Amino acid sequence: MRFISKCLLVFLLLPTIGNAQSIVINEIMYAPISPEPEWIELYNPSSIDVSTKGWTISDAVKTVKLPENTIKTKGYLILTKDTAGLIQKYQLAGSTFIQVTLPTFNNDEDDCMLKDSNAKIIDSIHYTNKWGGAGGRSLERIDFGYKSDSSNFGSSVAPLGATPVSENSIRRRENDIAALYLVRSSQSNESLDLKATIVNKGRQPISAASINLFSSTSALPIVHYDLTTTLQPKDSVVIDLKWEMADYGSDSLILITTAPNDEFRMNDTQRVTIDFPAPAQAIVINEIMNDPLSSSCEWIELYNQSEHNIQLGGCLVKTFSPPSTIRGYTLPQYILGPKQYVIISANENILPTYPELRTIEGVLSLKKTDINLNANDGFIKLHNADQSLIDSVYYKSTWRENSSSIGVSLERRVPANSSTDDKNWGVCLADKGATPLARNSLNTDSLKLTTAVHIDVKPNPFSPDGDGFDDETNIEIAIPSETEHRISAKLYDLKSRLVATIASDKRMIGTASIPFDGKDNDGRVLPMGLYTLIISSDDNTFTTVRKGLVIAKRKQ
Repeated sequence: MRFISKCLLVFLLLPTIGNAQSIVINEIMYAPISPEPEWIELYNPSSIDVSTKGWTISDAVKTVKLPENTIKTKGYLILTKDTAGLIQKYQLAGSTFIQVTLPTFNNDEDDCMLKDSNAKIIDSIHYTNKWGGAGGRSLERIDFGYKSDSSNFGSSVAPLGATPVSENSIRRRENDIAALYLVRSSQSNESLDLKATIVNKGRQPISAASINLFSSTSALPIVHYDLTTTLQPKDSVVIDLKWEMADYGSDSLILITTAPNDEFRMNDTQRVTIDFPAPAQAIVINEIMNDPLSSSCEWIELYNQSEHNIQLGGCLVKTFSPPSTIRGYTLPQYILGPKQYVIISANENILPTYPELRTIEGVLSLKKTDINLNANDGFIKLHNADQSLIDSVYYKSTWRENSSSIGVSLERRVPANSSTDDKNWGVCLADKGATPLARNSLNTDSLKLTTAVHIDVKPNPFSPDGDGFDDETNIEIAIPSETEHRISAKLYDLKSRLVATIASDKRMIGTASIPFDGKDNDGRVLPMGLYTLIISSDDNTFTTVRKGLVIAKRKQ
């Protein structure tokens, strides 16, 4: 009977002992911001309550015995020396605590080991600050079913910096797709090739997902990709993305991935700054005001002769006028469109001299007294942010051919011709002595340059659902010109497929108003979503203009 009693006692203890081994160190606040104390959270994923009788917690040098308590099934237990402080900060009234003087955990690296009453290890980790968790944020476990290493821990992303007695903010969800990396793989003068790494961090396979790439200057995707293969849990896939006609310059790209039932959106986005240097002569130095009126200032006009948008932010203008030293000026953020001009002025004194510039976008003031130009010889160089040369001009006093220089600019004759050819430069013949943000008076290029085009779509979004409210939108096109233009208006979906030709070879002078009923070329109402409206010139009098258009369902 005594033997049977002992066996029965052991049998009764086995479930408790066995489940003790399933307890995990779930969250550690090892670097709190005062007055918050250090604390440790334990979690019981098993289906039975577990007693902490005889347990110990230790770091690399000190061991502390825990008072007896119970960790309920699927429940949490907090170990800390100051329960009142945690209850107040995280509103934890009614939660389970053990008040105990813990070992002091180091902020760079340390051990954390939990043992049962038989000195058997229940769970342990050796963390470093490279795992995360510094600066008042806790170190959270991702998945209680996986081992306690660096791949299974990370910094809390919770608003309060931690999640005591609640689900970890970075826990593994059932459905969770994440954008992991975005890198440039190659480039040509026309396109930018990138590789995006997408990972399934959830417990369930992902068979459908979409990946969209945005430029910081565009509200619409510049590249769209649909995932066609099933992504198993913890698997990743590398996707090739090609940005056709990519913007030149330094641009912040935004990668966003979405999947049905995604439970955690904070890891869906990656932001990466990509440099796509403009090729030589993509931008040319087009006009130079190196001897301005005393009431005005020095300025340089640039012209984008490429078909790409160019981000000027980070580009560098260097000037040198003997015997002065070379000066460099970093340009501010500005998108220079195809066949467009921009003025780099020393200061805003350019505006009273040319008042028409007050109402035109394209004057970038460096807020300097001067930009190191003079009425004689000197050079100007334009560099990408990576220091590669875009264009340079060595201007000479002989270009003026003894004509008056004060208030009269030097003009380029043909943008596509060499910047170093003396015959490609001369003195401006315009009445005002300069042609800022306009075609040069000496320009003999047969190509027609940009006419400013303004597009307005109202309402946008609109809902062509036949309920009599916002069923149609109006596309208004304004071209400040007294000559006739022929235009086309076409609508494309996110996969760059033509879905509707709204206008073709439409003749207009000044302004045109075009209604659109939201139907495709086959007369069917287009589905809800984002579209790209492209207005182009059938007679090459202006550069193609894009506008976002949204078809939506009206809120009831």
